[in-house]
Amino acid sequence: MTRTVAVAVAALAVGVFVASPVIVRPVEVSTTGPVLPYLGSELDTAGRRAVGRLDVELDTSGRTHLRLEVSGLDPHREYGANVHTGRCDPADPGAAGRHLQQVPNPEPEKYPNDPVYANRGNEIWLDVTTDATGSGHARATQEWQLSPARVPASVIIHAEPTWPGPLRAGWAGPALACLEVTL
Repeated sequence: MTRTVAVAVAALAVGVFVASPVIVRPVEVSTTGPVLPYLGSELDTAGRRAVGRLDVELDTSGRTHLRLEVSGLDPHREYGANVHTGRCDPADPGAAGRHLQQVPNPEPEKYPNDPVYANRGNEIWLDVTTDATGSGHARATQEWQLSPARVPASVIIHAEPTWPGPLRAGWAGPALACLEVTL
């Protein structure tokens, strides 16, 4: 009996150690690089060369915190910015794929702007308003964490703020540029 109690106490101690949010540390990663303009986009034709940084923190409560910083964009302007599943290709905005979603839309080709899937809670929207120097930042907190099945590959800068409405949910105008994400 003493041995059984000792084993049970040891197992409980290991369980408390592993599950304790005080002991488990958050994971923080970031990526910095050029914001590559898409060929023929207004950023490309204006000769703008932007730089971006994406910071990601996975906290101990199951949330994901993101911060996007950009510089080198047009001053005093609001841009849509969305996290995508595919990589950057300056010649092909479609290469960036779909918006990263916690629960993927099962019929994205048929219903690409379905507000059940295209919304702030299910996607990562980091719309940026620039200052007089063309710099800006945005933050988002998701109630879910990134995982091997949900890894951001890029952040696309769009010509317009991300549309939250039901008819064009998640739409943000033409893709202007892409920040490659390597976490």
